[in-house]
Amino acid sequence: MVAQHGSTSGAALADGAYRRWLGAHLVRMHGTAIELLLPYRDEFGDAHGQIQRAIVAGLADSAGDTVRRLWHDAGVALTMRLQYIGAARAGSTLHAHAWLASDHIHIDVRSNDDRALIARATMTLTISAEPVLHYPSQPRYPV
Repeated sequence: MVAQHGSTSGAALADGAYRRWLGAHLVRMHGTAIELLLPYRDEFGDAHGQIQRAIVAGLADSAGDTVRRLWHDAGVALTMRLQYIGAARAGSTLHAHAWLASDHIHIDVRSNDDRALIARATMTLTISAEPVLHYPSQPRYPV
């Protein structure tokens, strides 16, 4: 495990164009838990007056990956399971609370208007001796 408990610089959030565009801010670290705050922007809303689910998923992914970057070694494969529980109204600020528990990272996403639970996610950390492939591998057939 990597322990960078004193690092609140937000460097784990600042890498990559998508993370910069999303604009989530690290507002709290405690133990192996973090909280991200995502202020509302007009482009987050949909035609029905709700925040798009892709934004909620992006925030959950960013929160879980921030925990992984702060407290886990590289070379870990992640599997994320995300359950949408409710909808966040357009104009709401979103909060993501993520914490490490053994080989899982748990993430709750809530809205600020009533702190209702919007989504819940679990990331499973798998340490693999094989490199992660970024393309489909070809099956090997006996000759």
